[in-house]
Amino acid sequence: SKATVSVLYWVGVKMDSSEKKVSVAVRIRPRLPVGLGSKVQQEEYQHPNCLIVQDEETLRLQEQKQEENCRSALYTFDYVFDTDCMQSEVYEEAVQELVDTSLSGANCTILAYGQTGSGKTHTVLGQVKSNPLEDDLLTPESGLFLRCLKDLFEYKKRREEKAWVVIALSCIEIYLDHARDLLSSNPTENIKIILTDDDVKMPTLTRYEILNLNDVYKHFKDASKHRTTRATDANDSSSRSHCLFVIDIVQQDRTDKNPAQPDISFLRDPGAFSRKPPKSRSASPAVAASPKSASPSLHDTCATVIYKKDEPPIVASKIVLADLAGSEKSSGKTGSGATAGTAMFKEMTSINKSLTALGNVAHALHAGASHIPYRDSTLTRILKPSFASQSSKILLISNLSPTQLTYDESFSTLQFANKVKAMKVSNSMIGADQQQLQFDFLETQKTQWALLADLHISQLNFENEPMLRRYTDVVQAPFNIHKLRHKTQEKERQRVIRDLEPAGRDEKVKIAEKIAKRKKEEAAKLAEMKKEIFDGLVDEHTNKVASLQGQIETLQNESGDFHSKLEKEVNEKKTENKDHEQATESFLKEKKELRGRIENGQVEHKRLMEERQKLNELEKKSKTDNHHKQSAAELELVAAEKNYAGSMWGHCKAQEYYFKVKAFRETQTALIEAQKQNILRVEQARKESDKLGKLLK
Repeated sequence: SKATVSVLYWVGVKMDSSEKKVSVAVRIRPRLPVGLGSKVQQEEYQHPNCLIVQDEETLRLQEQKQEENCRSALYTFDYVFDTDCMQSEVYEEAVQELVDTSLSGANCTILAYGQTGSGKTHTVLGQVKSNPLEDDLLTPESGLFLRCLKDLFEYKKRREEKAWVVIALSCIEIYLDHARDLLSSNPTENIKIILTDDDVKMPTLTRYEILNLNDVYKHFKDASKHRTTRATDANDSSSRSHCLFVIDIVQQDRTDKNPAQPDISFLRDPGAFSRKPPKSRSASPAVAASPKSASPSLHDTCATVIYKKDEPPIVASKIVLADLAGSEKSSGKTGSGATAGTAMFKEMTSINKSLTALGNVAHALHAGASHIPYRDSTLTRILKPSFASQSSKILLISNLSPTQLTYDESFSTLQFANKVKAMKVSNSMIGADQQQLQFDFLETQKTQWALLADLHISQLNFENEPMLRRYTDVVQAPFNIHKLRHKTQEKERQRVIRDLEPAGRDEKVKIAEKIAKRKKEEAAKLAEMKKEIFDGLVDEHTNKVASLQGQIETLQNESGDFHSKLEKEVNEKKTENKDHEQATESFLKEKKELRGRIENGQVEHKRLMEERQKLNELEKKSKTDNHHKQSAAELELVAAEKNYAGSMWGHCKAQEYYFKVKAFRETQTALIEAQKQNILRVEQARKESDKLGKLLK
């Protein structure tokens, strides 16, 4: 056997999770039990594993093929969960820290990413008890969504005497690149999205305050009822849309000035309220501060802080759990009929487009690009605060299927996770920030000129002080040296500033030239980027056209084979129908003959019974007759019984034929039913052939 040569790549460096904005976890789905799951998931039992967990942070992707060059890659992430990890382990190790961070005022986002059928929805939502009691929904298979809310309710209970804690829930579905409110009274209506700087406003989004897990279960059922799912080859119940569960957390200290909990209506537009503290305002202890954050404002790292007159600050944060739809190939879709096929193709195209946009954002952040394409899709627009805000944190959970059957999809998912792990999140200084920077520079320059003037004046004073002291000794007159020094300083200051002003003007000209040059370079880079994108789109379109032409030729060949096979089956069915008709005619003829024989046997049986009755009567009378007459009667009785026995034998034979006819009739009925089923199958095959022909046209 040929030796297998592995090409090994080492990817990733472990960082301290407390200092990281982005964390990445990988979870491997176990094989499903035999008889459960989709067609593709059942085929996994015929393929070996391609994922090998080295330790809690390291994962190897190993291709298993009988070839000389087999691909192999070694990845390092923050968390690696093997197939035997429970839902509680994933939550406690990777997610619980983010919940604590959100309670400190930061926004946290959890993204479940991976191919179709890799277990994303199970990780986020999991299972719920079928008949739950009050606040008793969790099972060992419950997902991150319910576990986060359970901890939030426990935190609210602990803080109820010291602070107001309000928890609200909203649910957004992104279907065909349109955002919909799943908790709205009209869930088919699109949500209005307003993108401002690093924030996203959705004024029409429905938010419900939730008090316990029973409220969560009620709204969860409403949202699940309106979510779009469909069966595919890769998953029996595949999510055909992205679903974002948004948990808003509002906190405010309890005092005599705010006896009621804060109203969450401000969440529709937090920017409309004051976000700057008054000069005499002290920091609110509603959000615990770490020793490192000893700064003038305790809320600098909080996502949203609202200040009201004579009330403690309101701190608002959120947790976003995103169950992303899985990417898939065009050959993996299913669906019968032209309408279903077109709908699934549109869904697949929209899903892949939005995931590509998410990948482009991750790639741009990874490369440190000046322009981040957040506006390319609805998903990236809504998730922009998660990536752009300095106070937010992200956890990407990459879900993988375990076997060689999905090697390429697993490789793509791990490459995306690796890019997300190495993202460089920074806010570029453009627009108002750039103008503020220029203003600060000029102010600093003026201060520098004033300091230079003061230094120059101090030098002159130091040189002239002995001469002034001698002059006062000679004239022996009262003289105010401080007044003279003040006049000298003022004149010298004005002279130095006049000397430095041309240099300042030159500096302004240089700054303007640098800004113009930078704008020109950025315009050139943008033009070059547009050209590269256009060339890439042209090449991609050309490849897609060639691929589609190949698929059309393949479909035409398959259509020809299908038509010939269909005609052959139709001819065979016609032959079978003729045989059935002949058998039916023979059966009816034999049935008619048997029915006649049965009727004749019944008539003969009746006649013989009547004769026997007569013989019995003769036997009674024969007892009084003489011996000679008695012997003749006995002989006649023997002959009659012999005839009766013969006729009865014939009647039994007729019964035997009757049962054979009955069995034959049952067989004929089964054949007729099979014939009907065959005719239906032929008709269905003709319809499928016609639809295939229409698609090819």
